[in-house]
Amino acid sequence: MYRRIAIDIDVLADVNSERENNESAGGWWAGAEEREPRIVSRLAQIAAARQWEILFLTNVRPSRDTAQADAQRWLESKGFVLPAVFVAPGPRGLIAAALHLDIVIDGTIERCADVAEQSRARAILVSRAECAGPQEAGRRVAIAKSFGECLDQLAAEDHSSHKAGWLSWARRLIGSAEDRP
Repeated sequence: MYRRIAIDIDVLADVNSERENNESAGGWWAGAEEREPRIVSRLAQIAAARQWEILFLTNVRPSRDTAQADAQRWLESKGFVLPAVFVAPGPRGLIAAALHLDIVIDGTIERCADVAEQSRARAILVSRAECAGPQEAGRRVAIAKSFGECLDQLAAEDHSSHKAGWLSWARRLIGSAEDRP
């Protein structure tokens, strides 16, 4: 099923891992490990099989080149060929609305709530911490305890869906145009 999905790279990378001065040698991402073993290559395989369009989001970070190029190199080194990376500090709701995204996956409740409030995209919070489910559900925010669990949920939804993905996206696109004054 065709989907447009944005993923904050921080839910994939262990951004707190020791990088021992790798920042100067290979950018901020050098030496960062995946939070879950081979999760980036698993995402790449599922996205290709399901025809998902993936946009990776990252914050401005110290880098030897640009934050975008460093993040792209890291994703490619983990198995995602030709990753699209957008450096976007701050809220993500307007990005989701402007790009007509279906899903935004992030690691912070604030950004997920912004996506739910500012766009038609569904937000998925990836958090190992306990969250107050009813509050997030009221904001159309789903919760996954790991990125792997999130992928499993999305793949299961694709399997059970009988709608043509491009048709639902086109309906949403037309609907958003109708909502404008």
